[in-house]
Amino acid sequence: MNWPRQAITPLFALLFAPALFAQRARMPSDSLRDQFADVNGVRLHYRIGGNGPTLVLLHGMTMSAAWWNALAPQLLTDHRVIVPDLRGHGSSTNPSGIFRQPDAATDVVALLDRVGIREFSLLGHSAGAGISLHIAAHVPERVQKMMIISLAHRVTDDARAGWSNFPPLDSTPPQFRTYWLSIHHGGRPQIDQVLAYLRHFADSAQDLNLPSEMIGRIKTPTMIVVGDRDEIAPVEIATELYRKLPNAQLWVVPNTGHSPVWAEWGGNPAAATAFPGVVKSFFAASAPTR
Repeated sequence: MNWPRQAITPLFALLFAPALFAQRARMPSDSLRDQFADVNGVRLHYRIGGNGPTLVLLHGMTMSAAWWNALAPQLLTDHRVIVPDLRGHGSSTNPSGIFRQPDAATDVVALLDRVGIREFSLLGHSAGAGISLHIAAHVPERVQKMMIISLAHRVTDDARAGWSNFPPLDSTPPQFRTYWLSIHHGGRPQIDQVLAYLRHFADSAQDLNLPSEMIGRIKTPTMIVVGDRDEIAPVEIATELYRKLPNAQLWVVPNTGHSPVWAEWGGNPAAATAFPGVVKSFFAASAPTR
């Protein structure tokens, strides 16, 4: 089967390391407790632990909180870490069957309100980065710092075409199906729904193209991380956002694509090794939670 190149890029890396990903999905996150909260008509699963300023980790489409299992335990000494499953992903429900980034952003803010957290920082990958941008635009006074990886303020037509033509579950490699089944606890029906979310993005301008007025609200100190060969979020678009934000820095990771700091996904090994230290250093100056 001829898969869209945009869909193939992250999948090949997974196929080379299925055992590692199965292990990563099951890996316990030391001292992170599983909790649930009912917000906006969904039952949101999240993990929480640690001490210090709050740092929220947001995964990308088709993934779950397990995406952060390797990093999250390393942050618990200096941060209160919150890692949700976005609506419809992992152990979170989504009765509407619709996934929009503005709705997911509202879920995250409602969760933080429920937990009693006023100020927080954000670390998001792919769709999690887009959701971080929505949050920072809508409640800029609450976001202390933000690191966004592999998604900026708009996407290309090529990326939309890749999502529109993303193959059904039965046409994906067995290793991929196995991984999804390990992280999405609703089984096949949930995975089919998650893939439908991805295809919906192909026609969704509101989710993925932030207007200048929204971007102008973001004053949060921001680090933008992008692979120089990312076809979903090209470095040229990341550079546009970098120039639009008044307090931004840009880390272009060489010789890699959409998962630049995850070596098991084809990311740059040196950048993957450095990534935890970069995260700790960037968020170290966060003000105490009030």
